[in-house]
Amino acid sequence: MRSSVDYAVSRDLQDAYDVVGWDPRGVGASTAVDCVDDAQLDSFLYGETEARPGTPEHDQELIDAARSFAQSCAARSGPLLQFIDTQSTVRDLDMLRALVGDPALNYLGYSYGTSIGAEYAQAFPAHVGRMVLDGATDPSASSFDVVLAQTAGFRTSFESYMAACLQGQECPFRGSVEDGVGMAADLLDRLDQSPLRAVDGRELDGQVMRSAIDSALYSEQQWPALTTAFTEALGGGSATAFALADSYFGRAPDGTYTGNFYEAFLAIQCIDYPVERDPVVLARQAAELRSAAGELADDDTSRDDEPDPLCGDWPYPARATPAPVSAEGAAPIVVVGTTGDPATPYSWAEALAEQLDSGVLLTYEGQGHIAYDERDPCIVAAVDGYLLGGDPAESGTTCG
Repeated sequence: MRSSVDYAVSRDLQDAYDVVGWDPRGVGASTAVDCVDDAQLDSFLYGETEARPGTPEHDQELIDAARSFAQSCAARSGPLLQFIDTQSTVRDLDMLRALVGDPALNYLGYSYGTSIGAEYAQAFPAHVGRMVLDGATDPSASSFDVVLAQTAGFRTSFESYMAACLQGQECPFRGSVEDGVGMAADLLDRLDQSPLRAVDGRELDGQVMRSAIDSALYSEQQWPALTTAFTEALGGGSATAFALADSYFGRAPDGTYTGNFYEAFLAIQCIDYPVERDPVVLARQAAELRSAAGELADDDTSRDDEPDPLCGDWPYPARATPAPVSAEGAAPIVVVGTTGDPATPYSWAEALAEQLDSGVLLTYEGQGHIAYDERDPCIVAAVDGYLLGGDPAESGTTCG
């Protein structure tokens, strides 16, 4: 937390508060989820396949890799995997509140931190102080609901990126937004058929390029880098695309990983969300996902009626079922949503604010993930104003 406090909160909040952060269960300096070593994670995220994308053989390779990853998690992490669910983390957070002697928890949570905050408010409404949840998740959403909304969100954000790119001099695409998206999709298809070899030996295929795209869409400040990545890839280069993908997964230039966040993220998802196993439902969901992704959808279309091979082979069943939260009796909870957020779509902020009895919706009209990061004066004033003074903005306030 010490190294990132300037990124996380404003100077005014640092001056007024003792800022306390912690590594939730399974993450970082807490007993960490450990699924694979760095070389194995490289292979899982960037590894070459024997078969071509779009073939049953390729799809089976991906399924086998996911199942192997789950088995390795079980072997290396053991029973820890049962106890890293969000509900358990919520109880840890209340212990931290008690240990520091605070009668109420003043809390600023981002992204997954909003899941922790919302569930904390549901479990301990009387202990909620001044709470702000930015980049909000929807506690009532199923695992499929989450993936579907994010797929649509990244597609919309990519279209916004393309519109901005086409207005610039450096954009490698031409024509309308639809034309540009089609050209990008053609590039992804070509990369799947003929990957580009990087200096370190890794291959830039369509899936790695999709990771680079997703990485850049988290922040509008990364859009120029995405344009560079496309320009390079169209010319046979891969450096910037790998830099973006590596940033997304926390990979350092020397091939080591800076933390275990990706392994922990997958493990928490598998223990927090029940796995759908009805083949009829799964086939329908797969069709919905392809429709939501549009032209950028990958070619993994077989096995649509089988459950997720990673969480489906997880050694422990999910410990929770998604459900709305109300947090009756809690102090006002400010929920911040960004209209162009691909990772936590704005509709989730609307849903969470509506579910909470004391929810206050604060909207940022802009792009990227986490409004407070953009340092928009209106957002900072509203968030800091509540955390410092205790008076939330009027619900429905819009910034940007």
